[in-house]
Amino acid sequence: MRNKQEASGGDNSIVNQAGGSIINNYYGIDSGKAKEILLDAFNENIYKLSEKAAAVATQRAEELMDNFLSKLEEVEKQMPGLINKTQDPDIQYAVINAQKQYARRGEKESLDLLTNLLLDRFKADDGSLKSIVLNECIELMPKLTKFQIVYVTIIFLVKYCTLPKYSTFINAIHKIHRSQNIGIEPNLSDFEHLIFSGVIANDVTTQNHQKFSYFKAMNYANKLDEYDLLIENYATDLWETPLSDYSLTTVGKAIAISNFNAIMDANIPLDTWIEG
Repeated sequence: MRNKQEASGGDNSIVNQAGGSIINNYYGIDSGKAKEILLDAFNENIYKLSEKAAAVATQRAEELMDNFLSKLEEVEKQMPGLINKTQDPDIQYAVINAQKQYARRGEKESLDLLTNLLLDRFKADDGSLKSIVLNECIELMPKLTKFQIVYVTIIFLVKYCTLPKYSTFINAIHKIHRSQNIGIEPNLSDFEHLIFSGVIANDVTTQNHQKFSYFKAMNYANKLDEYDLLIENYATDLWETPLSDYSLTTVGKAIAISNFNAIMDANIPLDTWIEG
């Protein structure tokens, strides 16, 4: 929960929020100015670290901002003025959280994932369900392992998403699972933690509706094409584990979509699964 201390300020003011500083500059900006604003906000809010650790953290925060702002500039071509949302306190709060998460661990896998979450957060209206979900996703990232994010993404692919062809579907499962050095049999404690974190829930549908063959028949009956039987067996063996027993919350769906887009270099929209 945020400890909101002060919430007033005008042009070029600093608004104290959540125990730190949120910098507001109310005028049109470009990506260079946006980077300056967001890095200043990060430096105002970063925990006191040793000189060496602070230098590493700042370098990682800048790496995230460079990656994010380069993609935001592309989005700006379709949504002009989006970059001006860097002036918004709730947006800055989300960006600061993303910077902190990447600064702490610096895992390359999370760079594009956090970037995608931030892009969706910029697109979302303040106070909307999507904005709340995305803020929660960003705060949650350091509490999830890379393996857990893979599991969530595969649940999304099987239970919530239909790809153009069956071969594309099973190849995507294979690629996402193999993106980490992870075994076929998931660890049950991973799912306990994901439930505790509000990412997944127990799926109460019947066992027959959990089988891989059920989703194949339901989603791909008219989309069957040539595919590698070994890849299908791999995907089936992976799914016929406790993985199939869970469904996703809105937070789980948002994390899965961002991770899918990052790994597959795709651009499936969050709006399809989370409205409001």
